[in-house]
Amino acid sequence: MAETKKSFKGGYKFRKVQGAPQNTAVEEVQFPDKISIPLRQGGFDLLKPCVQEGDTVDAGQIVAQDDENYSNPLLATISGTVESIVVLRRRPITIIITGNGSKEHRRGEDVPEGWESAAPDAIGSALYRAGVTALGEAGIPTRHRSAPVEPAAAKCIVVGAVDADPVGLPSGAVIGDGKNFITGLSILRRALSDVPVHVAVDVKNSELQDILETAARDQDWLKVHPVVKKYPADAPVVLAQTITGARVAPGKRAVEAGVVVITPQTAIHAYEAIVEGKPLIEKLIALGGTGFKAPGLAKVRIGSPYAALANGRIATGVEPRLVANGILGGTMIADQTEGIERNVTHVTALVENRKREMFSFMRPGLKRDSYTNSFLSALAPGGTIQVDTNYHGEHRPCIACSYCDEVCPRDLLPHLLNKYVEHDMQEDALEVNILACIDCGLCSYVCPSKIPLMQNIIAGKNYIVKKGWHEESA
Repeated sequence: MAETKKSFKGGYKFRKVQGAPQNTAVEEVQFPDKISIPLRQGGFDLLKPCVQEGDTVDAGQIVAQDDENYSNPLLATISGTVESIVVLRRRPITIIITGNGSKEHRRGEDVPEGWESAAPDAIGSALYRAGVTALGEAGIPTRHRSAPVEPAAAKCIVVGAVDADPVGLPSGAVIGDGKNFITGLSILRRALSDVPVHVAVDVKNSELQDILETAARDQDWLKVHPVVKKYPADAPVVLAQTITGARVAPGKRAVEAGVVVITPQTAIHAYEAIVEGKPLIEKLIALGGTGFKAPGLAKVRIGSPYAALANGRIATGVEPRLVANGILGGTMIADQTEGIERNVTHVTALVENRKREMFSFMRPGLKRDSYTNSFLSALAPGGTIQVDTNYHGEHRPCIACSYCDEVCPRDLLPHLLNKYVEHDMQEDALEVNILACIDCGLCSYVCPSKIPLMQNIIAGKNYIVKKGWHEESA
């Protein structure tokens, strides 16, 4: 049953962004003749290859794993031959596989018959070997050490379907009629000994709410929560606190507070792994941004080069900058030959704009966004805003406006953290919870002085972790 709407302190309600995926028809990306599998993905440490150069592999076969440490296995996503294992500083870092043209895949290992009555460990092991437990903020708990905590520590599952990222993957396109989605959730909760499940949905998306409530009408373990759509509502730590009230300690992840946060697509992959025997070898990815001719959805084999998404899809006369997983807190793709990782949900093509714009704040800005509503776009809330790579102004000193404090979803003081880092006062930054930052990027986005707050704060966190101070404060 649905509950009253929920929200959280801070955050930002984006206007409609030009280049948001509108077309829900799924385009099949050209099948790759070669894939690249980085041995470090999704925050996990480097895995150890369990294949050698020249080996023949099948799609769905485990090619790298580490059973002794917190990790999840990596799978070959096409069938073929291990062309090379790239080594850097005597450590393997990437596996490159040349395909044989076959689109078939190996059936998942140890998939239990009749999952409804199977033991949680059996389902968890099958999901682990299918690569599904690697998804999410920090993995899904199983007895294989696929997450920072044991399965018994999981108190509930929370699904983020608020679609707060303006160019993210539309949840409705993933969930469909809800049947496979609900089955996938049933499988995941069974793997965690039947914990309750919560789905967070945009409070204004009544259509998706109706689909979920209809599909789950007889499921007393599932609750649908309407949530105010503002960024970063789907961020795991924010979502865990908004829906369950769980307090996640600075530097910790939601799963360490007992809340397993997943995306709708993770539930679909769980369904495919257990019901269809299909390992995690391909993903549905949203293609957004004005750099694409027609922003929409694409299905692609994991490990395919990012160039496969750009090929033939970039707007004419545009120099694109590809960003994986969001334009505020995502990662710029400097080399389009890199393989698409399993945790990527959307790729944005921003138009590269290197023009110097003096006094941009004096311009009318019909398609510019502003936290202070200082542009004319504020008078046309139904219009769309443009996002490119230009900061629209030079860096200036902090004016103590406190905008970054207002939007921070973790109730931090980004301007103060930035000053501590800039003056090599990281220990003081630790005292005021710098590790609680979730890298959402809102502080940098709303800063009128264009200070790279998020980048500086991340540098400060990395310094603290390198020094080991985070362990002393735990």
